[in-house]
Amino acid sequence: QLKVVGVTGTHGKTTVARLLSSILRTAGRLTGTLDSFGYFDGDEDRPASAGALSAPALARSLAQKSGAGASHAVLEISSRELSQQVLAGVNLDAVCLTNIGRRHLDWYGSVEKYRQAQRRIFDYMHPDAVAILNADDPTSVAMLSELNQPALTYGMRLPAEISAEGIEQYINEQLFILSAGDDSVGVRTSLVGDHHIYNCLAAAAMALAYGIELPEIARGLEAVDHLPGRMERVMCGQDFAVLVDAADSPDALRVCLRAARSATGGRVICVYGSHDECDLTEYPAAGRVIGAMADVAVVTHGYPSDGSHRSCMELRTGFADVRKAQINV
Repeated sequence: QLKVVGVTGTHGKTTVARLLSSILRTAGRLTGTLDSFGYFDGDEDRPASAGALSAPALARSLAQKSGAGASHAVLEISSRELSQQVLAGVNLDAVCLTNIGRRHLDWYGSVEKYRQAQRRIFDYMHPDAVAILNADDPTSVAMLSELNQPALTYGMRLPAEISAEGIEQYINEQLFILSAGDDSVGVRTSLVGDHHIYNCLAAAAMALAYGIELPEIARGLEAVDHLPGRMERVMCGQDFAVLVDAADSPDALRVCLRAARSATGGRVICVYGSHDECDLTEYPAAGRVIGAMADVAVVTHGYPSDGSHRSCMELRTGFADVRKAQINV
């Protein structure tokens, strides 16, 4: 009754889920979304239910979507939720794996165990389901040999079925050419940075798998004018740009700072604060990224739940390795 799409990966899950939902709705498909922002039914956002997502809670949510007449549901699924079998009883009609990096080693203990957790999403695929993989991410595209289902790849550097070429990038928007086979279309999006072009490509690849034409895909992508905490602009009449991003890992910080650097001729000031669930083992690498790519770094706080200052000390270690940015802690 309901075509269920699963989106997982280290980075980009929420953005891809929202972009795909926008494309499906633009194409006339009544679509519900369940992601880290909460539940979106096409008219309003509602916060996620209190507590961790469970298999019964997901089943109830899907039943509500089906009862409301939805034809599609787009789910953001984390590696932890896959480990906890939140998808039990669900057959996925399509799966997107955005990328696999080094995350949550404090939870899994090793990179390989984390990768195995991400791979579990393929266990829930319907026999005729389509897998969408990032051709520029070696770990993800290596899974092509493990799949018996049809698959599509997307990318910007290596050969892929769906590709893109960046044309213009500014602090408030960027233009790129989206190509699939012999067809191409221009897309102007307010989501800035190459990482968001990849997110657009992932959503476009899934939409193409559902037979949606490129012009309609472009309209759906362009309809998303902002996403909270995803290179989100703060406009208060100032003569400089302010962007807010939820980046909380070295890789995410790198792509955000690279996008900010390429879109401005002035200084890049990084104001960084962590949260209780951040992996302390990533702090030295985060410090190195910020120290190398920002002109000024301001660390607002970085205290784990035990109240210690270890996270700030770990960041200092990374800063000391680079010694480029002016550091204020």
